[in-house]
Amino acid sequence: MRLLGWIVMLAALAFAGKAGHDLWQDLQQEEAQIVLVGNAKPVDAVADEVVERKPRNWPPIFGEPQPPKPVSDAPQEEPQPPKPPKPPIDSLGYALKGMVQMGSATWAMIDHPTGERLVRRGDDLAEDIQVVKIDQAGVWVSRSGDEPELLEFVDQP
Repeated sequence: MRLLGWIVMLAALAFAGKAGHDLWQDLQQEEAQIVLVGNAKPVDAVADEVVERKPRNWPPIFGEPQPPKPVSDAPQEEPQPPKPPKPPIDSLGYALKGMVQMGSATWAMIDHPTGERLVRRGDDLAEDIQVVKIDQAGVWVSRSGDEPELLEFVDQP
């Protein structure tokens, strides 16, 4: 019984091999087109000539081919989330107590829980807070180079 199984298996393998070989030959014959360069030559002399094949019409599994995108020299920056709004300058404990003007020089007296300071244009109130301008409205300060904010006189009740 086992011998009969082996014989049937070998016959099936031989049949599958022959079918695969025939299929391969049929595909090769459909694609091959012999192009003769120069004068026409007999079929025996075609071995050295160029053989041009039609491309296979495979389905576009990964989509249609796209043209390459242009390369930009500038690196693309990732979008940054918006910065949270900063609290008003007077909520940080700063208060304008007075101003002194002598000629073209103007000073301002700024009160803070750490103590009072006399400042002029260009001085730093804190690490990232700088006095930009002093005028009749009050003291204009800029935090981290942002737009100037006005620190006004505190109304006393």
